[in-house]
Amino acid sequence: MIGLVLLSACSDNGDAPAPSITIASAVETVADGDSVGQGALMKFRLVVDGHGAHISNIVATIADHDQMKTMMDVGVWATTLDTIVSFYKGAWDTENWTFSVMSEERLFGKASLTIYRDPVSAYGPITTWPDVTLTFQNTDGPHFFDVETGDVLTLQEAATRPADVDFAVYYYMDGTKPSPTFSSPGDEDAPTYYPDMNQWSTINYTKWDYVSQTTAEAFDRATTDSLLIDRYDDVWGRRKYKFAYAGWVFPFKTTNGKIGLVKVIRSDNDATGSIQFAVKVQQ
Repeated sequence: MIGLVLLSACSDNGDAPAPSITIASAVETVADGDSVGQGALMKFRLVVDGHGAHISNIVATIADHDQMKTMMDVGVWATTLDTIVSFYKGAWDTENWTFSVMSEERLFGKASLTIYRDPVSAYGPITTWPDVTLTFQNTDGPHFFDVETGDVLTLQEAATRPADVDFAVYYYMDGTKPSPTFSSPGDEDAPTYYPDMNQWSTINYTKWDYVSQTTAEAFDRATTDSLLIDRYDDVWGRRKYKFAYAGWVFPFKTTNGKIGLVKVIRSDNDATGSIQFAVKVQQ
């Protein structure tokens, strides 16, 4: 049964209908008025209808009094959409969530609900991989990494386990600046360095937060996923992390929704080199 929390749509384009968005129920999704522990994963089911027009954008924001934050801002191109989006409960006592859609004709629809913070925290355990080394594209060796098992995979091994590949690394010159780079098979540039990816049956996409960072000391102290959740921001999630030099610590989010941090220990400035790093990731 689909429950509409709030639906609002407006049209300034003659008789063209505005798009609609419904926050619907599904297994394990949150509902209006729910109390959720800080750090808990929240799932929202969004049902979108462009009423014949294409949806071009979906935005999610949270607000509380004078505070406001954009949680998601993504481009889409579909006339209808039924999808689950996930976020982690933050520290605010009250989160007024608004999901907005825009059509190709720049007409808008929105739906809202309110989530409250449960005083009982829901932060979870993490897995630590303290010493991982991957080689860049011009050297034989492991180029790929599975964050859940800690396995490093060669090109041949990855071809038999594409659904397990979360990280891919490569090296290139960005203008005049050397760039040891973290990526994933879903990065459109990755097959430039590993053409065999084009034949893989599963293409995972890891998002790299290129703005939010933390210190190596904070990384080393982390024993739960509190820091991981706090640091990662979906708004800044991109398809690669360039200039991954020693000492940098930055967040990521896998296709499976696992949030983690990478701490770069050493990186070479050569396509025949390698990169050494540590990982902390949600279990």
